[in-house]
Amino acid sequence: ATALAQQIAVFDSSRVLPLMPQHQQAEQELKNISQRLHNEYTLMQNEFDTKYSDYQLLNADPDTPATIRERRIQEIRQADQELQDFRKRSAETLAAERERLTQPVTDALNAAVAAVARQAGYSVVLDVAVTPVAYRADNTPDITLQIIDRLGL
Repeated sequence: ATALAQQIAVFDSSRVLPLMPQHQQAEQELKNISQRLHNEYTLMQNEFDTKYSDYQLLNADPDTPATIRERRIQEIRQADQELQDFRKRSAETLAAERERLTQPVTDALNAAVAAVARQAGYSVVLDVAVTPVAYRADNTPDITLQIIDRLGL
């Protein structure tokens, strides 16, 4: 059991990632993309709200022809569908961008973990930030600082 225990180490990615400049850049770019999408959605929502308000005014006027009311209802439905479609596309865009921007960071971190583990002779390394660990002895090697050094941070 002792030999096996010596082959296992842990690290904490939540202590490493914030130190990585490429992680910080990816987070900032994702924040910018998210803000741009949010701003675009807000504009679309405002247009929808305006169409709806205009319709309410037209609908309150008994002299408004039914054809105009129907056309405005269609415009509101179309605007609502466009909002829903934009929401879906935005979520997909953000997920794809997150993957694109974080993959190089993940690859660099994984390479550093593998290098430190190989050098120290560990066959298993658990990231305590994402892997639930039911029990960890006080003497379980924590290689977080070696990973930070390996990354040059």
